[in-house]
Amino acid sequence: MSAPDPALWPLLPPDFVLSAGRIEILETPTDLAGQIFERLRALLTPEERDRTERLRIPYRRAESIVARGLVRLILGRLLCVDPQLLTFTPGPAGKPACDQCTALQFNLSHTRNRVLLAVTQDAPVGVDIEFIRPDLAAADLANRFFSPAESAAIAAVGPDDRQRAFFACWTRKEALFKATGRGIALGLATFSVPLGSDAPAQWIGLPSPHGEWCLHTLAVSAGYTAALATTDARPLRHTLL
Repeated sequence: MSAPDPALWPLLPPDFVLSAGRIEILETPTDLAGQIFERLRALLTPEERDRTERLRIPYRRAESIVARGLVRLILGRLLCVDPQLLTFTPGPAGKPACDQCTALQFNLSHTRNRVLLAVTQDAPVGVDIEFIRPDLAAADLANRFFSPAESAAIAAVGPDDRQRAFFACWTRKEALFKATGRGIALGLATFSVPLGSDAPAQWIGLPSPHGEWCLHTLAVSAGYTAALATTDARPLRHTLL
């Protein structure tokens, strides 16, 4: 396995490889310098470029280009394959797998001006990052869609911290949806996740053929919150590009 192109990511650690038993987390803004942005865009297939160009909102278009390009760049380098030749097959709920190496597990999330990618081997992984919107009716949405325990926990949080608590809960649930490969079909209120930020990893009682789920809170850029779900307590390495 080889490291990603140092000319494209000069801040990436020189020892960046996918070590057995570790999860690599890569976070990047989407307002990248023009040359880097265009090189990522050049990695996309013609079909991917067409899909991104149809997005009308500029920041959404940038997110999609950087997200798709980052997946191709990192997976291509790790697998020593031309990034443009990588192919992907979606699962039943749409979660893609890389055809060139099914043991390589990855998941992607993007929100306003941020992209987050998680990569590991031989374990399911799901990741979610969200911009903490101050205008969202957090308590009302929690009452409508979250479990009673989660809704009560969010209501008990002071007004100044309620938005962060809501989005912390949302990202943890979304990460689990994505890790299972079944998506939101699991149902938002069918299980509860812990909201406390003092415990970065929590085991929860959601059935899995791979073992019990482990839930991590990720320390991402200010104004955002993120979570990762997998099925063992393997170490994480978080790189800000």
